[in-house]
Amino acid sequence: PWLAGAGCTLGDTLHLVNQNPAAFPGGLPNGGQGYLSTDQRWMTLELNYQLTPALDLSSITGFYHMLSTSLFNDFGTSSAAPALATPNYFRRQDITEELRVNSAFSGPVNFTAGAFFQRASVAQATNFMGNVTEGLPAELYFPKLTVPIEAHSLYGEVRWNIMRKLQLAGGLRWSVENRAESAINMLAPTTFPIIVTDPTIHSTNTSPQITLRYKPTDNVTAYASWKKGYLSGSYGIAAPQLNVNTAGTAFTLSNGFGDEYAKGEEAGIKARLMNDHLSLNMTAYDYGYTGLQVGVVPAYTTQAVSTVTVNAGAARTYGVDLDAEFRPPMLEALTLHASVGWDHAVYTTLVNVPCWGGQTIAQGCTLLYKSGVNGGIGGYTAQNLSGTQMVRAPNWQANVGFQYNMDLGSDYTLTFTNNTQYSARFPTFLAVGRPNHDNFQGGYAKIDLGAQLTTPGDHWEFSVIGNDVTNKITASVCSNGPFSNEIFPGETTGVATYSGPIDGVSCFVDPGRETWIRVTWKPSVHW
Repeated sequence: PWLAGAGCTLGDTLHLVNQNPAAFPGGLPNGGQGYLSTDQRWMTLELNYQLTPALDLSSITGFYHMLSTSLFNDFGTSSAAPALATPNYFRRQDITEELRVNSAFSGPVNFTAGAFFQRASVAQATNFMGNVTEGLPAELYFPKLTVPIEAHSLYGEVRWNIMRKLQLAGGLRWSVENRAESAINMLAPTTFPIIVTDPTIHSTNTSPQITLRYKPTDNVTAYASWKKGYLSGSYGIAAPQLNVNTAGTAFTLSNGFGDEYAKGEEAGIKARLMNDHLSLNMTAYDYGYTGLQVGVVPAYTTQAVSTVTVNAGAARTYGVDLDAEFRPPMLEALTLHASVGWDHAVYTTLVNVPCWGGQTIAQGCTLLYKSGVNGGIGGYTAQNLSGTQMVRAPNWQANVGFQYNMDLGSDYTLTFTNNTQYSARFPTFLAVGRPNHDNFQGGYAKIDLGAQLTTPGDHWEFSVIGNDVTNKITASVCSNGPFSNEIFPGETTGVATYSGPIDGVSCFVDPGRETWIRVTWKPSVHW
C-alpha cells in the first residue's frame, strides 16, 4: 500500500521508476534503466572406449561459463527515486572431468568405479551507490567477492547376483571439497579493507549406500535401499552482510555456512502389466537431515534487506510417490499418464530463526532477548519454527495428462499433448504468525497443452507449446523485509504490543502463460 498506484497481490503490475544518473554521479550502466544481461556458454564431450569385451571406459568432460550484469530498482519504488542503486556483476566458470569404468562379466559379480574432478571460480561484485539528492554519499561500499572451488571424489559400486532373482548392491563415494573466499573493497581497499572471518571451507565426506533388488518376474522389480549423502557448504555472496568494525576503518564479512547431511531409506516396486500396456511405479521414502542450509532475513540490520544462508536445526521428510502410464489395448495411439505424491516434510528442530518485522511475543517472537532494540526498550529477536512445514514442500502434488498420435498418411504424424499439474499449499519463507498466512502459496493447478507435426523420416518437427494456458500466477520463492522503509529497517520485533509497520513480502513470480513455437531439424548423418 505504500507504493503509489501499485497493488499488493501476485499478478499486479508494478510500475518502477528508473534511476536518474544525475542522482548517482558515480556512473550508472544502461543510463539508469533497469536491465539484466546474461551470457551462458557450455560444452560437453563424451568418449566411450571398450577396454575388453567385459569392461567399458567412459570419459565425460564439461565446461560452463556464465557472465551476468544487471541494474534493478531493488526497493520497488514507483513514484520516487530509490535511496540506493546497485549495479551488479556475477561470473562463474566450471571445468569438470569424470572417468568411469563399468563391467559386464558373465559371473555373479560386477562393478562400477569412477573418479570426478571439478575446478570452478565464482565472482560477485555489487556497487552500493547512494542517491546524492537524498543526502547520501555517492558510493557507500563496493565489495568484490571471489570464491575458487576445487572438488575431488572417488566412487564405486559392487553388484552381486546372489541368485537369479536377487541382487545386492553396495556403493561408496568419498569426496573432498575446498573453497576459499577473498574480498576487496573496490572503493578504498587499503583504507577500508574487508576482513573475511571464514577465509576457507574444507569438506570431507564419505557417503555409503546399499540396495537389495528382487525380480520375481521379468516385468516386476522390487527394491529397498539405505543411503547417506551431503550438500557441501559454501559462501553466500549474493548480498553480503558487511559490518564496520569498532575502529570504523574496516568491514568484516562472515558469510560461510557448513555442510548439510542426509540419511534414510526408501523402498519401491516397478511393474509392467497387461502385456506392457500398463506400467506402475511406487516408492516410499523416509529421510532425515541435519545441519540444514536455510535462508533467513537477519533481524536488526542496517544493511540491505537480503536473505542469508545459515546451518540451522534438523528436518525429516517421508512420503509415497506413485506414477502410472497406460496405453489402452484398443487405442494404442493414446497414452495416459498420472502421478501423485504425498510428502510430510517438517523441521524437527529449527530455533533462533530471526523474527519478522512487527512480530510480537503473542505471534511467536519469544527467543534471544536483546537489550537496546525497540527504541531502547529491548525485546526478543528470534522465533522457534520446530514442527513447522518445510519451505516449498507441499503435502500433495499430482500430474495427469495424455499424448495422442494421429497418423496423417505419407509418414506424417500429428501429436497432441496435455499435462495438468496440481500442488497443495506450501510456505514460501520461514515464519510463524504471519497476517493472513501470507508466507504460504495457496494450492493451484496449471494446464499445459501442445501440438507437434513430424515429417517423414523424423527429420523435421514443428511444435506449438502452451504452458500454464489458464495463466495461474504463483510464487514459490518469497522473503520478508521492511520494504516500506526501503533498506533502512526499523526495530520492530519482540514486544507485547506493537503499532509499527509489519514486514512486507516480496516474491519472485513463477512464469505465467507462455506460448512457444519450436522447429527441430534432425539431419541424416552416415559415418
